[in-house]
Amino acid sequence: MVGRAELVNLSKGGALVELMSRPPTSQPVWICLGAPHPVDYVQGRVLDAAIKPTGEFLARVDPNDLRFRFGREMGGV
Repeated sequence: MVGRAELVNLSKGGALVELMSRPPTSQPVWICLGAPHPVDYVQGRVLDAAIKPTGEFLARVDPNDLRFRFGREMGGV
């Protein structure tokens, strides 16, 4: 499944992303920055997901690799 997501927040606690469909929680997810021409990809794991009243989903992604790979580009974490 490929889906577009918006990065809502990136912190030491992980990444919060908003998606149009429910993210997989039983398999790794890949996140990239720089759409439509991605700069880099990182693998993550969805820790939990919740549906918003508007129908979109919010997902919290495991920060293990995200902090180190995207931290500098996002102004440091």
